Amino acid sequence: MSVVAREPERGDWVPAPSGMQPAVCCDVIDLGLVKDERWNKTVHKVKFVWQLAVKREDGKRHMAINTYTVSLSPKAWLRKHLESWRGGPLTPEERQGFDLEILVGRNCILNIIHNPKIYDGEEVIFANVVGVNPLMKGMDRMAVEDYTRKADRVDEQTSFDTEAMDAEKEVQEHPEEENFDFGEMEF
Repeated sequence: MSVVAREPERGDWVPAPSGMQPAVCCDVIDLGLVKDERWNKTVHKVKFVWQLAVKREDGKRHMAINTYTVSLSPKAWLRKHLESWRGGPLTPEERQGFDLEILVGRNCILNIIHNPKIYDGEEVIFANVVGVNPLMKGMDRMAVEDYTRKADRVDEQTSFDTEAMDAEKEVQEHPEEENFDFGEMEF
């Protein structure tokens, strides 16, 4: 039996819209140890997946993905985004160990910018998350729709949304672009 591999068609893929976008965190995926070509070392990475309030033409929500080094050092993007999302600094206890899983289902406002890149000779727009902010008072909260967390998937190839797979590939190909209304929640 032969195995045939093909290059996927990019189709009419549309990046998530730029600007401030209400979103809900629908997954936190532990990527484990990953080789970071930029710094020539192996680092622990985690991927956040958000659904935006705005929907695509097919009726599904746009998605945004960002990959972070698992670090809460003062210069780490993960720490900066967590503190911005929550609206305040992490406590000394939280800096010793913060369970990222509690963020699944939490709402925020993502700041997304479009960065054009040349991909296979064509200009492709990448939607990059550059900021994570709390919801403003009075904003409606969203729930996750039509998404199965990676840890809960039986057949990853058929259940994972194509747009999320494209975005995941983009993150892996561009590691240099790595880039909390928690309401009454206490942690």
